[in-house]
Amino acid sequence: MDNAVTYTVERDTILLRGHCKKNRLWLEVEDHGPGIPEDKKKEIFERFYREDKSRKDKTHFGLGLSIAKELTVLHGGA
Repeated sequence: MDNAVTYTVERDTILLRGHCKKNRLWLEVEDHGPGIPEDKKKEIFERFYREDKSRKDKTHFGLGLSIAKELTVLHGGA
């Protein structure tokens, strides 16, 4: 959610979806931000990875997606 809010243009739409399928909970976030380049998609789940190297904002440390992935794996997700 944080990335969707951070990278979506003001007044644009962010869609949240949740549904159960085969006794599993699926959560989806859809936004219209700039997206992630194909060659970077494997790296974004590494700890401390930040795509935008120019950001000097110290409130984001590149941990959010790595924590989300770890929690997903711990709960039996992929």
